Amino acid sequence: MFRFIPALISAAIILCGCTTNNNIQPVTPFDAAKFCGVWYKIAGHPAGNATETRFNFECMPNGKIEFQRREIIDGKNRTQSGSLKFNDPDTGVFDMKNSIFNAGKCYIVYLDRDYRETVIYNERNDELWILSRKPADNGEIPEYLIDAARAVLPDAELEAVEQQENLRVYNAIFDQE
Repeated sequence: MFRFIPALISAAIILCGCTTNNNIQPVTPFDAAKFCGVWYKIAGHPAGNATETRFNFECMPNGKIEFQRREIIDGKNRTQSGSLKFNDPDTGVFDMKNSIFNAGKCYIVYLDRDYRETVIYNERNDELWILSRKPADNGEIPEYLIDAARAVLPDAELEAVEQQENLRVYNAIFDQE
């Protein structure tokens, strides 16, 4: 009987290692209804050639969140759609699937209490997204958001995402109020 104990311990370690990453602390509590809406990607890792990146997250009756991601790559508009599935609705961990591929498990590692700024880590692709409810107008990324991102990926080279057109539209809408 004792000869099976090491095998059971090894199996438990392997299974635990596949389901969690102890270095990542997702946001809790989390409120999907507050999270839904428009977010602008103000910075990311790895750096890419996309500009004007914007997400629109919509809460659905089945508990999923559907999204559209719009951006400009090499001067051409690109749109992706997909969904987020939260296994625990009170925790900022979700599986992301989009129209191109299964992006895998994502962690909301920072979210301010007013749901205005967030940092999301995509485990499968080792990506970081810094999102804000308002497009960045000067390319500067607040230091506390950089710190939150680097708590997950210490060597991340974060690059600001150009948001000139999104900012123009945003200002046109909100300057009318």
